[in-house]
Amino acid sequence: MAQKIICHFCKAEIDAEAKICPNCKSNLANIRTNKKIFKIFGVVFAAIFAFAVFSYAFFGETEREKDAPIAETKQTELPGTPLEFSLLDDYKVIKKAATGRHRLEMTILPKSGQETATQADLISTVMHVAHEAYQRTAAPVTIVNMLAQNTGNAWADRQLAFIVYIPDQKGFDGKTASKKWENAAACERGFTADELTYLQLWGQLRTKYFDPQTGGVPQNKEEALTAEIEQVMGKKLDTDPMFNVMWPVDTK
Repeated sequence: MAQKIICHFCKAEIDAEAKICPNCKSNLANIRTNKKIFKIFGVVFAAIFAFAVFSYAFFGETEREKDAPIAETKQTELPGTPLEFSLLDDYKVIKKAATGRHRLEMTILPKSGQETATQADLISTVMHVAHEAYQRTAAPVTIVNMLAQNTGNAWADRQLAFIVYIPDQKGFDGKTASKKWENAAACERGFTADELTYLQLWGQLRTKYFDPQTGGVPQNKEEALTAEIEQVMGKKLDTDPMFNVMWPVDTK
């Protein structure tokens, strides 16, 4: 039985091999030619599209790898557990240092865990942040400073940890040999909530006792300053947070 098709013009059922529709007398040869052209075009387009996808998957990945920051082969081993942190400045670029080498400077704050943090935890936090920043920016030099709190008063916002990360070990100028981790320092522990309050009050009240000639609070007035802080807080601290200062840390 001959195969039947529907006429493109009058929709009548006709023989598949017919060149002229017996019902509406329309020329069907041109319709078949156009369909073949469209079919060939579709096959060619599909082939081009498939090649483009393959090229992007193979060569495009190479380009992305080429432009990506140079990553270390393995995650830096840390001496402690990094704290959760927040940034005080934008996680962005690299400003040009006076030496001519680019560097990234970051200031962070601990979100939680400071009260129980050890010196190893504090230095691990700035090391972790520096390493992650390098992965994102490929900055030759990354400097990370972690403050205990952010009150806007430099006397109250004590440093918890500090580090300089130079992955290529070529120093600040790109020529002088250096260690990967430079100037590493951290407090022996984090501050408690009461200690942070104490520091904030100390920063606010010290102006009453400040001696411009000596550039600080005279020793004979320190007791009065401490007594006023304790009166405002309604308690006396067991330890003096002023003695919790940063010490050099060996990062090897």
